[in-house]
Amino acid sequence: QCIGEEQYASVWRAAADDGHGHTSYAIKTFNIRGEWRRPEDFQRALDKENELLDAVKELRCPHLPRFEEAFADETLGLYCIVMEHVEGSTLRERM
Repeated sequence: QCIGEEQYASVWRAAADDGHGHTSYAIKTFNIRGEWRRPEDFQRALDKENELLDAVKELRCPHLPRFEEAFADETLGLYCIVMEHVEGSTLRERM
């Protein structure tokens, strides 16, 4: 289920049982093969996301979603960021 759209990314809600009781995840996907005007624009966007991820990975706050993983799926042409889904607001709103 798509729960958000940005210029070059979409956010999807997914359900899975990780064995720890967390069953709802937010997956932000970037289209690697998207209509980026210049390759360096895509790299700049990924660098910005990775900076945010580096900060989020270290946070342990009950009001912020937990970072799970980030990976590229070359077959689908997507770069994905997986975080715990928190109902009601975006990560940006919570920060």
